[in-house]
Amino acid sequence: MERASSRVELIMDYAWTSYVVPHRKQSAVDKVVALFQSCVAALSPGGGDRGTLRALLAQLGLTPSTASLGSAFRAVLVLSSRHSLHLLFAVERNATGITLRAVHPPPAGGPPAYVRRVTELALRDDPELVGRDLSLVESELAARPVPDEQEERTVALEVVADECGTLRDWLTELPGANTHTPVAVQAPVAVRWYANFFRRHRSDPALRRYVAWHTARVLGSLTQHDLFRTTLQNSLGLLEPSPALVKATCLAHAANLMPLAYNAFVVRHFVTRRSRRAVESMAEGLRAAAAARVRASRWMSDRPKAMATAKIRRLTWLLPRHRHELPVNRAYSHTGDLGLTDFLSSYLNVTEHSVHGDSEEANQASVNVAYSPKQNTIVVTAGMLNTPFFEETLPAAFNYAGLGQRMAAELLHSVDEEGRWYDERGRKRSWWDDATADEYRNRLQCPKGGGRALLESSAVRLAFQAFRRTHQHVLLKGLEIYSPDQIFFISSCHKWCGREGSPCNMAMRNLEEFATAFKCKPGQAMSPHERCPLLV
Repeated sequence: MERASSRVELIMDYAWTSYVVPHRKQSAVDKVVALFQSCVAALSPGGGDRGTLRALLAQLGLTPSTASLGSAFRAVLVLSSRHSLHLLFAVERNATGITLRAVHPPPAGGPPAYVRRVTELALRDDPELVGRDLSLVESELAARPVPDEQEERTVALEVVADECGTLRDWLTELPGANTHTPVAVQAPVAVRWYANFFRRHRSDPALRRYVAWHTARVLGSLTQHDLFRTTLQNSLGLLEPSPALVKATCLAHAANLMPLAYNAFVVRHFVTRRSRRAVESMAEGLRAAAAARVRASRWMSDRPKAMATAKIRRLTWLLPRHRHELPVNRAYSHTGDLGLTDFLSSYLNVTEHSVHGDSEEANQASVNVAYSPKQNTIVVTAGMLNTPFFEETLPAAFNYAGLGQRMAAELLHSVDEEGRWYDERGRKRSWWDDATADEYRNRLQCPKGGGRALLESSAVRLAFQAFRRTHQHVLLKGLEIYSPDQIFFISSCHKWCGREGSPCNMAMRNLEEFATAFKCKPGQAMSPHERCPLLV
């Protein structure tokens, strides 16, 4: 796992030291690297420009000299709809209209020294008044109702505007909307409470200071070294953020703000076409092996077997792939060219103009394989294409035992306790019968190696079956004394790096294939007389 995580360090070092970002006509990848570089510059000692944050607060009407009637509400509306910064409520555009929902208030301001320090660094206001008003508003918000997230009501925009803000506020911030635009109001009781709250405080400077301070806390800690350091000291007790922490923080910001471009950058530079083809072949080999093993299994009755086979055949593998640049560039076409020093300006540019619908995109630098029952998909991230899980120059035995076993474990989730509630199209449907559920439960409770060991053993067996189908039985240079089958099991344990009671040993005891490969005699520690029946 340590070697796999080093891929993130490679990405950071390359993006910071080697990638040259053009000043004009930037591609989407250029923009995401510029975003990372400007973030590192802003959060490093001496970095960031307080003037940009103060100008934003003034533009939002959150300073004493620019405040007006209802400016706190308008600021919350702008921050939510344009920049996905949700204070008290969230406003989001979608294909059918607008969604409005209440959100939990931001955390309490914190110790007086922290409140004062943020005020001094970012606000043009009296620190004593800010501290007092934060406490007053927080005490009133503590009486808010708990949102019922299951309840939803759709109304016209003019109905929302009658209760919350003004119609002009809403139409200004939602171009293309009109009085009849449908608004899906989630947890309407909580939303109405917030509407009354804003109405009561329409001319109250306390609410304006509350919104200004939390805006400065969030955006300042993202974009200015002194505020970043102050926030770390308050939350973690850290005295000075290290360069590694700054880079890791900025890489996370880049991934969250521009996920399509970030993943295109990661895959372009760290996934070869050879490794892509190898993983594609592995995925289809696992699919074929799983379908065959399910059909031959004894713990499922006939109808569940048919559904399990259908799910496996229909399942979609989402593998790291080289994207065509045109659609990625198009997704960020409204985001202008980004500078390399003023991260707050870049942040506002990206959040206002980029596509927010790509937030479900998996982070390709992460080290993860995950099954989604509602989509019947398995995501394999680019971060998995590294030791100890995968190495394109090593024999297939190593890769099937590492990455293949992790993919097999997620594939089994499509037919086990996790996947039994959804059909092959991801629709909610319980397709096990009582006999299948009872047999699964019995196997899971097997005293000789049930529970997690049962699932691990089943995944290793499935990966081994897929490996044997490849006929790529090549000896490993320097370890020619071991057969390809032995290399498979050694490699499978390599990623766990455990001791006697490790998941590896528990899993291998259940496998006749392991005992055969190493010529274990019946009754030896790794070849018990009784084994638990597996899922495949």
